[in-house]
Amino acid sequence: MEIVNDLLGARPDDLDRAIQAALEKLGVFTESDRTYVFRIRDGVALDNTHEWCAENTEPAIDKLQDLPVDIAADWWTLFDNEGVVDIPDVGALSDRRPEKSILEDQGIKSLLAVPMMMHGEIAGFMGYDSVHAHRHFLTGEIDLLRTVANVVAFTLDKRDLERQARRALYDSVTQMPNRHSLHMALARSGAAETGDNGERDRDADRHAAVIFVDLNHFKEINDNYGHAVGDRVLTRIGERINGLQRPDDAGYRYGGDEFVVIARDLDSTGDKAREEAGVIARRLVDGISQPMTVSNDRRELTFRVGASAGVVVTHNEYQGWDALLRRADQAMYQAKASGEPYGFG
Repeated sequence: MEIVNDLLGARPDDLDRAIQAALEKLGVFTESDRTYVFRIRDGVALDNTHEWCAENTEPAIDKLQDLPVDIAADWWTLFDNEGVVDIPDVGALSDRRPEKSILEDQGIKSLLAVPMMMHGEIAGFMGYDSVHAHRHFLTGEIDLLRTVANVVAFTLDKRDLERQARRALYDSVTQMPNRHSLHMALARSGAAETGDNGERDRDADRHAAVIFVDLNHFKEINDNYGHAVGDRVLTRIGERINGLQRPDDAGYRYGGDEFVVIARDLDSTGDKAREEAGVIARRLVDGISQPMTVSNDRRELTFRVGASAGVVVTHNEYQGWDALLRRADQAMYQAKASGEPYGFG
């Protein structure tokens, strides 16, 4: 129960550590020499993703990557029919069993493997190797180990889904929310500000601003130094935007060298809100335009990436965010053409 609770309570970034800790505890509990996790990848390959080894036991994880899933064909049948693969004596296996030579190469005398089930399918298995002596597992032990295996499968599957969701909503370079995330946030904002019954929210008398930011001459960095350097520059730009915006504002990478900042809770008076939005836009442009240094093949490269911004201040236009984005984009291009740091649309 301690192991199960640790696994279920682990955050996604701590899950690998929790699994390693579980393998160690299970290894000591079962007096195994090596405990590990294998996952099925894309239905065709097996990868040894986690491993714990007792003292005087050689690790095998590096040798057990990208194995053909058919190498364990007999195991899949045993998992289906008997629920477990229990091999008390590896040496007694038939020479026709494809996994025998692999097990013997690792010096394994006895082995227990229990399937990791997810959505009614086998997602992989957990294994318990005995290298220095033969080992016999009791039925009660096997039942407990199968429960743990299913919990491991559940937590890994949950993390995979969370990572897929993050990739859909966050930019892989800057780690900022992406365009899709922006449109979702704006749609939720419009619904929240009008209320489910269509009436205005009591806090909707405040203004908000859409600030569309475009980098100047960024294409030259990609052309002259390559996209790897360009990505490092974009990452630094994203960090600067996150650091320059107010705590309640939200920054997004809109695409390419374009960013959007949504500044909320501006003054209820239009002129004052416009002044506040201009201050934010100017701070963003000035901060982005400061020199930055990035590394490339052990070299330090210094760039000054300028920026232009377009600003649209909104009040009672909750259902027109797409139009506001277009207006902010147009205002940005007008500012760029006139040489101004920002402009209003």
